[in-house]
Amino acid sequence: MNQTQQLNEIIAHLPEQAIAEVIDFAEFVAHKLAKTRGNEPLENLIGSMKNSDVFAGRDPLEIQQEMRSEWVR
Repeated sequence: MNQTQQLNEIIAHLPEQAIAEVIDFAEFVAHKLAKTRGNEPLENLIGSMKNSDVFAGRDPLEIQQEMRSEWVR
């Protein structure tokens, strides 16, 4: 059983007021996650594109030159 199924099973046995509290908490968690996305340290992103299909098999210097040529226009 995955976590979504587990949560659905628990909610199925709760009264409406308790379900409203679960929804409030879930919205709080979603808001908290939305606020923290994009605020992670840059070090966490280093190497994250290494295995990207966009860069696969391409020379890093070539990619850098392409990006710079876009800035010069």
